[in-house]
Amino acid sequence: MDWQVAAVFFFSVCLMLVPIIWDVVATRNSEAVWTAVVAISTCFLVAATIYNAVILAKTDDTLRDTLEEANRAWLTPTRYQVRQQPEGPLVTVFYQNVGRDPALGVRVSLLVVEEHLKKPISSVLEFPEMDWQAAKNVFEKCKSNPAQEGDGSIAFPSTIVEQNASSLPRLMVDGQLKTTVDSAKLSTGADILVAFTCLSYRSMNRTRHTGFCQYLAPQKDTPMESWQFKWCPVANFAE
Repeated sequence: MDWQVAAVFFFSVCLMLVPIIWDVVATRNSEAVWTAVVAISTCFLVAATIYNAVILAKTDDTLRDTLEEANRAWLTPTRYQVRQQPEGPLVTVFYQNVGRDPALGVRVSLLVVEEHLKKPISSVLEFPEMDWQAAKNVFEKCKSNPAQEGDGSIAFPSTIVEQNASSLPRLMVDGQLKTTVDSAKLSTGADILVAFTCLSYRSMNRTRHTGFCQYLAPQKDTPMESWQFKWCPVANFAE
C-alpha cells in the first residue's frame, strides 16, 4: 500500500471513531472515556507519523534528484567541422563533458545526409526549406540507444578537451542511403549536408542521451571548409 494512501486511510478511521467516542463520553464512565481518548489520540498520531514520513520521503527524493542533476555528466556539442577528402567531404563532430561526473560507455552515432531542398539557398542568411520530419524520426530512435557495455569510452569533465567522431555524407536515393554525394548540387545550394549526432552514455547509474542536428549552409565562391554549420530547427535535446 502506498504510504500516502495509508495516511489517508488512518485519518478516515480516526474520524469514524469520533462518533463512537462521543457516545462513550456521554456515558460519563471515566475509565471508558480515558481509554477512548487514548485510542483516538493514538490513531491520529499514527496517521500524522505516516503523513510526515511521506513528506520526508518526497523531500529526500527531490533533494537527491537535485544533487544528481547538479553533479552528473553532461555531454554537449561544441562544433562540427568539414574537410574535403578524395572520397568526399568528411564531417567531424566535437563534443565535451561540461558536467562534474565522468560520462561512461560513451556511444557516438553520427549520420551525415545530403538533403534536397525545395528551393536552393546561396548564403547563411537563407533558411533551407525541406522536410524536417526525418530529423525528428532520427532522434526518436536516439532516445532508445544504449550506452556501450562496460566503461567503454569515457569522457572526463573538462572545459578544454574536445572528443570527436567523423563520418562521410550519404545521399538518399529511392529510400536508400548511398555513400556518394552530388557535389554539384551542394556547391549550388540545391542540396545541403545535414549532420545528426546522438550521444548515449551513463552517469549516476542512469543512461543519458544528447541529440543535436546542424546543417552546412553553402556560400558561393568559397571552399566548403569555410562554410558555416547552422542549428536545425528540430532534433536538439539533452536528458
